[in-house]
Amino acid sequence: MSRDGVRLCIPAQPEYLLVVRLTAAGLANRMGFNVEEIEDVKAAVAEACIMLMNQPWNLDDITLDFRLTTDVFHAAVRGKGNADNKAESQQNENELSRYLLQALMDDAAVRSEGGFINSITMRKRASQ
Repeated sequence: MSRDGVRLCIPAQPEYLLVVRLTAAGLANRMGFNVEEIEDVKAAVAEACIMLMNQPWNLDDITLDFRLTTDVFHAAVRGKGNADNKAESQQNENELSRYLLQALMDDAAVRSEGGFINSITMRKRASQ
């Protein structure tokens, strides 16, 4: 079973979402995903980053770990920062994002700590 991985660390700024989308698309294409599956992966990975950015905390950076196995694309998205105490968790505002992740990927899990989302993991299997 082939295993490849890529780690990407970006500043937590919307301008860098294009880099995230292009990286995810390139990896999914390398795995043989079809065009629709590539679009799903790109959208889900970007949405996960947006979920982290849309919280009331001072987010420094976002780390994305992509792991590719024979026919499954795995992504883990983590944020590093400090709570700024401006507001409580915006969990309700992220419900649409959670729904999108579940619809676009085969599996997605959102993990929170102290009322803040700190990591999102997801996977998608290529159709054959």
